[in-house]
Amino acid sequence: GEEGWWVGGVDRGGVLCAVVSAALSMMRVHPSLCALVGSAGHFRSLCQVLVDSEGSDPGLAIDQKCLQLCLQALSCASNAEPAAAAKLVKQLLLHIRQRPPQTLSLALETLCACLTASVVMRRQAVDLGAVADLLGVLGAGVLLAHVMDGSAARVHAIHGLKSLHEDEDKGAAVGVMLEDNEAWKACEGQRHDLFLSSGGTTAALLLT
Repeated sequence: GEEGWWVGGVDRGGVLCAVVSAALSMMRVHPSLCALVGSAGHFRSLCQVLVDSEGSDPGLAIDQKCLQLCLQALSCASNAEPAAAAKLVKQLLLHIRQRPPQTLSLALETLCACLTASVVMRRQAVDLGAVADLLGVLGAGVLLAHVMDGSAARVHAIHGLKSLHEDEDKGAAVGVMLEDNEAWKACEGQRHDLFLSSGGTTAALLLT
């Protein structure tokens, strides 16, 4: 609850956000530090922060920083196994289902990084219902107009579905789920840049 973020008059949420932000900045300057997120067990801590902040951080500043840190950490190949063990995919899907306008696109981008990094996380995602969640994003239509980088969110959802469809073990089952879906049919063969807004920096980077 909100009270849990205030201890002795101190904004614990604000302090935590500052700490995560500082760690993220250090990782960007020194990429070798990314490996510490997995080796020191910090994926579990980040997932717990995302759980604890629900309903207590209206601006989603903490969620945003945690997602950015996870995304940065996933650039290190050694972090794939710890991320899978921490059930990061499960937490990302729970976040995506809420479709928070400030962080939906970032959560989808982080999920795509998980699916690219690990076969285990791809299969976790399918078992946890990721196909329906990603199709839900594609079918949201006008609702994405209220999402920050909404066009990028669609691109990430498409990339995620394609990644799941290409999995050797789960791909056939994913294909069956996609086969008759109107939202998927409408975008499957289109160029991704058709979904980009004129100012979509994040989405534009996906096309390079």
